[in-house]
Amino acid sequence: MLMIDCSGTVLAHYLIRQEFVGKEFKNSPLLQEMLSKSEGLITATALDGFSRIFGYVHLPGTQTLIAVGLDEKEVLVRADRAMWMASLVFLLRRTRASTLFTQASGMS
Repeated sequence: MLMIDCSGTVLAHYLIRQEFVGKEFKNSPLLQEMLSKSEGLITATALDGFSRIFGYVHLPGTQTLIAVGLDEKEVLVRADRAMWMASLVFLLRRTRASTLFTQASGMS
């Protein structure tokens, strides 16, 4: 989680790198993108050097934005796993339905 002011200064950085607090990163492509829009999603290299997927929003009535970044690799691994599980469930249900249909057809 990041809290950033409109000049690109990190006001708060939760969980990993407190040494970023109070430092200005206005030349960071990540912060330039975030400061250019009121809200959005972006995949970029974070201040800590890791690729992250960020969601961000400017806080109404302030010159501050809040951003939450998730490790891109972890998100993609979980999405990939969920896709495979959904595919497996689909195939199992289809196979089961086909088996039931075949059994029902043979009984008539």
